Amino acid sequence: MPKGKPKRSWLMTRWSEMFQEATPVGAFTTGRADARADRVRRFKVGPGLVVGVVASKQDYSTPQPRRVTLELPTYDEVTWERIIAMLHNDMTLVLRMIGGELPAEMDVLVTAAGGDLLPRLIDMALSCSYDGQGIRCKHTVALAFTLALAAEQDPFVLFALRGQSKAQLLAALGFDSEPDPGPPLNPLPADYRDFWRMDEPFVALETLTAPFERKPATLMQLSLAQLTPSGDLGDQLLPLYQRVSEYTLRSRR
Repeated sequence: MPKGKPKRSWLMTRWSEMFQEATPVGAFTTGRADARADRVRRFKVGPGLVVGVVASKQDYSTPQPRRVTLELPTYDEVTWERIIAMLHNDMTLVLRMIGGELPAEMDVLVTAAGGDLLPRLIDMALSCSYDGQGIRCKHTVALAFTLALAAEQDPFVLFALRGQSKAQLLAALGFDSEPDPGPPLNPLPADYRDFWRMDEPFVALETLTAPFERKPATLMQLSLAQLTPSGDLGDQLLPLYQRVSEYTLRSRR
């Protein structure tokens, strides 16, 4: 069976329709092609701001790169509180985003909280160092489509643009921060037979733990998985986690 074109995500479909209606054909086609060809460099996303430098293949007469910006209002505190509260009630959406997926249900959730997951053109302030034509400029279109492509890879980009980084949002939802990788591992010995030899006497294993304050992300994922018919597996394991943590802390004193 011949392979067809890859299915376009709902995000890119909506994004393309929005820009195609408001942008001249030439600017739309060239800008989207430049984004797909990775001609937007130094691309960065921050609260209320996207910046990039575009070197379009169509800039024959003036090939120097153009600096482009996209500004957007961030969510207010009340909107963020609503979004976080609603995500707490549907953590499956968060886990899907952590896995790199942007569920269409997230758009419905953010809208119900009073926001817009996908920015509207009316809210965007687009500018380019070349001609200042805003949405009519192929360079600004390239930046906008690079933003959409970045959101397809990491959905948290859209929330960072609205004022909360991925780390901030996950922390607000009760997920633990990234674990400390610790010191680098010793290099392997040149002779494989030396791998099992102990250079220094074995004393003890260092135990790293902290007071148990909230349900770990591991248990939250087990809760959502519904692995047992008798109840929430995460809740069943929670007392064990607490006892192990308390015992470890007492033994280190």
